[in-house]
Amino acid sequence: MKAPQTTLMPIGSANIEAICQLASECFIDDPFYLPIHPDRNIRIKELQKLFARSIQICMQYGHACCHEAEGRPVAFALWFDYGLLKKADSTAFSHIFPVRTDNPLQRKIHNEQQSIDRLLGNNTNFLYLLAIGVHPDYRRKGIARSLVAAVQEAFPQYNLFADLSNKPSAALYRQLGFTIADEKEGCIFMRYTSPQPNVCITSNDTVYLAIPPSLSPSRFLQREVKTERILLPYIRTLEGDAPCFVQSLYDVSEANLITVSYNELLCYQRYINLAECQEIHLQKDGHNLTFYVSTNGKSRFQDTDEATRRLLANKQREWSLIPDICISIPIQYNNVCKLEQAHAIHNDFTVNQMLCALDFRTHYEAGIPIRELDNRNFKERIVRYYVGNVTVQIQSESEISFSGSQTETENYIGAPVEMEMIVSIDCMTRTGVLHLISMSCGLVLTQLLDSVSRNQLNIECPDGLENLYQYLKRELDIEKRGTAKSFITLPQNRNTVDDDLLASILFCETHYAENESLGTVADNVIVEKLKSEHGIAQYNYACVYAHTNVVIQMSDTLAGSIAERITRESITLFYIELILFEEAAIQIANHRIVNFLTQLDDYVPSNVLKQINAIVSDHVRTIEFWDIQMNYPSSKKSVDDIREAFHIQKELELIERNKAQLLTIYQTRSDIIDRKEAAILSAAGIVLAGVSSVEAVNNCGDSPIFYIVTFLVIILLWLKRFFLQKEIKERKRK
Repeated sequence: MKAPQTTLMPIGSANIEAICQLASECFIDDPFYLPIHPDRNIRIKELQKLFARSIQICMQYGHACCHEAEGRPVAFALWFDYGLLKKADSTAFSHIFPVRTDNPLQRKIHNEQQSIDRLLGNNTNFLYLLAIGVHPDYRRKGIARSLVAAVQEAFPQYNLFADLSNKPSAALYRQLGFTIADEKEGCIFMRYTSPQPNVCITSNDTVYLAIPPSLSPSRFLQREVKTERILLPYIRTLEGDAPCFVQSLYDVSEANLITVSYNELLCYQRYINLAECQEIHLQKDGHNLTFYVSTNGKSRFQDTDEATRRLLANKQREWSLIPDICISIPIQYNNVCKLEQAHAIHNDFTVNQMLCALDFRTHYEAGIPIRELDNRNFKERIVRYYVGNVTVQIQSESEISFSGSQTETENYIGAPVEMEMIVSIDCMTRTGVLHLISMSCGLVLTQLLDSVSRNQLNIECPDGLENLYQYLKRELDIEKRGTAKSFITLPQNRNTVDDDLLASILFCETHYAENESLGTVADNVIVEKLKSEHGIAQYNYACVYAHTNVVIQMSDTLAGSIAERITRESITLFYIELILFEEAAIQIANHRIVNFLTQLDDYVPSNVLKQINAIVSDHVRTIEFWDIQMNYPSSKKSVDDIREAFHIQKELELIERNKAQLLTIYQTRSDIIDRKEAAILSAAGIVLAGVSSVEAVNNCGDSPIFYIVTFLVIILLWLKRFFLQKEIKERKRK
């Protein structure tokens, strides 16, 4: 028989029944499914019900496709996004991987799922092959291979994973680049690693960029460019005000190919808002092609109005800087359930890469990476949540007016930009760090830092703009506990950025033109730091400067694909996170101490001691965050340098003073209580001894003396409280 003409089609409601029938025929005698029921007819019906729900899950959380031949489906493949399904829909996940283990099949699937979690680790960007089946009449014709290869080609940024009970089929997967990750209980676990992270881009490369045909390059470039029309497989174009690409197993789209420099590629990334896009690399005609796909079928371009264009015309030096920026804020979290709920409903491919990179640093940069040897369990205490993105709009600071009320006008600076939010917490205490991340950030850098320093970051909400910290309290029940820090990566040479602009960045001050307002920064400390060619960098490939609330790293060697940038930037971001855990712990303790001292008169003596003990005990639990064993001397030095720039030592001195004050109060109250209680107990002992003697003489069980003694004890206890409060007030007056 000749190879049939096949067509890849999506599984829809019209053909689910036919696919279920095909699946039951393919797997009715598979050893894996035999435990469902010994009766073959019953097993077929159970398989059809099982696959009907599985197909619906894959349609919603992945890809359900089939091949048709001669007008009917003859093969199918079911894939789902493993990380997304696991956290977003526990009911659907438990349908595929049952929580109950009442029968042998459930126990086997449960054990497989545990093996999968162990093998995937903290990398959640995997598409999992749930099932693939081909009608017996159409086997050994390359159809199964084409079903897997199509997903590899259509979603090249994803890793793929499959577990096989049919050993001979492993050869097919090896041909497609899969490797055996493990073999257990007759199950072969096979993994395909995406080649995308291996793509290397340098600042000197010519980049071949594919853009939607209806998008004019002049919208984001300052020059005319030649375009070439090409076809992109597995891509569909969404038209509109902001045309974009989306990935599709079933489409081919036209695109315009242009050649740009790396800096121009950054301009394009800024223009399309990377928070809503994934970067794709494709080998075509001997070139490494780069393009961007929308993650949610939506896009919003970084268009600017006329007022903003006039502003940027005066800030061309600054606007030419396109940074990756992370604003990190020490926080206190009050309700971990809110963080878990937000994490469960948000999923982002690029953020997952950042989470994976930070988790890697946590396990291999800090302390011993073997659980049995790490007595402090530091790494097990850190939990990170992706809690969605926010749209940030910055505006200039209001001017002082002495001429009465003014017309309310909003002086916005630039267009709003989406920033991703990651919350890292210590699950043993209330300390945490919030990261606001924007790659190829589309905001004017010094204006953004100025807004951060003034606590005036505004978030777009349905009812208008809202202050970031009010939003965080309302939505996530987290509170700022310390000063926001900014980590900035500039992929360009140090000599291309003027000292005055760098000084403004380090000072978190708006950068002004030469004849405008404040002029340039002349602070001796900052000027002295900028004299150093490499700053606090430990290697000569980059320049690193840090001052108070800002860390800048810059070098053209920091250019690269998004995956490359995330890998490099996660190193310094992890160091900053460690230090801000420390700052959060100090500020939380100080906050509690201040509240305690202002309400001291409201506490009874025993509660005073209890409150002091709680404050000190909770603070002691956080000590690990400023006493972390680093695996590399260079890592330890980096943490120390940044800690010094952030003036954490001053924070530590403050907490030591406050702890000493608490200790004094503790000792004073303990001394007072001990002396008063001793006096009261002595008096009570004398009275009780007298009562015992009287009762022994009179030998009368109904004597009223017992009630008199009880009354006297109550009087003594009241006197104890009265004199205790009096002595405390006298000590305060002294």
